[in-house]
Amino acid sequence: MKRGVIGILACMLLATSLLLAAGTSDISESAAINENLPPVVSDRLASFEVGISEDACDYDSPCSAASKNLDQPDKDRTNGVSSEVNELSPGIGSSFGEPTFVYQTVVTGYYLASGRGIAVDPDGNAYVIARTIGNENDILVVKLDAEGTVLWTTYIDGSDHDYAEDIVLDSAKDVYITGWTDSNDFPIVNGLDDTLTGFRDAFVMKLSKVDGAILYSTLLGGDYTDQGHGIILNDAGEIYMVGSTGSTDFPTTEDAYQDEPSAPLYIYTDAFITKLNAAGDEILYSTYFGGFKDDWAYDVALDNAGNIVFSGKTNADDFPLVNPIQSDPNSIFISKLSADGSTLQFSTYLGGEDFDRLGGMVLDSEGFVYIAGSTRSISFPTTPGAYQEEFVGEILGCEVPFGGHYNCDDVFVTKLGMDGSGLVYSTYLGGSRVEECRGIAVDSQGYVHVVGYTNSSDFPPNGTDFPAEIFVSKFNPSGSDLMYTVTVDSGSANQGHGVAVDDEDDVYFAGAVNVPADVYIAKITEGPPVWTNIFQDPARSTELRINTHAETFQFLAPDYDSGVVHATEMTSVGDFLFGEGYAIGSFASFQFSAKLSDDLCLARAVVWDPNQTPKLKLYWLYDPAGAE
Repeated sequence: MKRGVIGILACMLLATSLLLAAGTSDISESAAINENLPPVVSDRLASFEVGISEDACDYDSPCSAASKNLDQPDKDRTNGVSSEVNELSPGIGSSFGEPTFVYQTVVTGYYLASGRGIAVDPDGNAYVIARTIGNENDILVVKLDAEGTVLWTTYIDGSDHDYAEDIVLDSAKDVYITGWTDSNDFPIVNGLDDTLTGFRDAFVMKLSKVDGAILYSTLLGGDYTDQGHGIILNDAGEIYMVGSTGSTDFPTTEDAYQDEPSAPLYIYTDAFITKLNAAGDEILYSTYFGGFKDDWAYDVALDNAGNIVFSGKTNADDFPLVNPIQSDPNSIFISKLSADGSTLQFSTYLGGEDFDRLGGMVLDSEGFVYIAGSTRSISFPTTPGAYQEEFVGEILGCEVPFGGHYNCDDVFVTKLGMDGSGLVYSTYLGGSRVEECRGIAVDSQGYVHVVGYTNSSDFPPNGTDFPAEIFVSKFNPSGSDLMYTVTVDSGSANQGHGVAVDDEDDVYFAGAVNVPADVYIAKITEGPPVWTNIFQDPARSTELRINTHAETFQFLAPDYDSGVVHATEMTSVGDFLFGEGYAIGSFASFQFSAKLSDDLCLARAVVWDPNQTPKLKLYWLYDPAGAE
């Protein structure tokens, strides 16, 4: 994103300012409409915000782009799309590329429709699974191009309830979905199993990338209830799916890790892990997995060696464990089977003393495991230096209608080692009310993106203005800093499901807006990184540190006292940039400003003095009305 460098001659000839302005637009109410909408932003003191106007400030009124009243943000309540990023404390800059919407697409014409999962191909096309109500609960699949225009939709419905839970693409960009159905007329094409044998069966379906036509579809299940929840493919196109089964005869293979249910006679459910060949007509591996009480597997991924990592929920006190991080029974589990399914390489509980809910799991390119979800536990494990080490949800501050009180949920984001032996980092994320996380993605640089919903007015970093908002938050690779939060007024409670990143690290997410509910899909991009977290490190008093994801960085700043412009070339070392030295040159500066009132601005700049260590100076800029 381009930035306007604003000269504030009347305030100070030695500084320039960056002002960010808000844009507004309505989301269209027509079916399958794409709107390239700029986000509506709240103007809050000392925070970067998206929606930049090149002519927002001029020499006559250098700060006029900011909100006319900081206590009453100018926000379009019919649209409700907002975007906000890290709040800046005095003496600390915040830099990364500013998040902006490439598109926001609302698909209407369906009843109670909400996006539940999303995948992206190398061309930037997005594929979304959604739930909607037709005869019963039905499935909607939507494909959008890189600009957010709907290319096709596929409606999948039987005579009873049908749900899609996960979506993935193969190397040819065809679409695979998994879920479950109660319909005895669910569409089956070249299926391994075409008969609903119990009350509910899991399914796998393949759709054409061209038009969404069903290329392949099969049921998978036994004599009771079976649900598919997660799906992934290997490089050969073989299909791995996980879910839950209450059946006593769920199909297993001879090499199954657990070939019988933990508790027979339909008392409890077990997780299952099943591998199909690329054609979908043969079960290559299948196993039960769990303890004596209910177990559900929700997410599955493959590491570089083809080992199967899966996670879910358990109520079992005897859940199978290997080298656990936590051995005391808890709500969430993360487990890893060898590629052939014969050996449990690690398996652990994870959680706190109260209710914990898994929202998603993903692996990075090295095989580190990331999970996210929501928790009411004040003892959920966090790590020193994490962004939010303490639970901040109001204790017993939330209430079940006509029921008891409970701790208001916070989000958690946790990174585990490749062998599951410990926590790399773990953090809470939340405000005083309720948050839930419904998806997680990791980009190529190790930044973590989580999606969910919040109704906390103090949700980090700068709070929210609506009672039901979708959020997307981005963490730095160490989990120590929140890079930004983008929020969308959904109007529909408990929405914000599924997040994905493309090869350019742009972010896509899905959910619902409007009442009762319409499918919402959005794409966020970031402009070039600018500058972030500028501070003097006491341990490195002769160096200036700038925390950014740019490989190289040049900073030019005028010395307020001498008028000399000092320049330094920075080189990245890990998450930080190091450099020292100065040069006299032409007047130039990278700075930012925040409006304090109609005639007062605050600008910050790092100044190099050749006779002193680098230091940060604060400038108070006064602009008399009508100054030239």
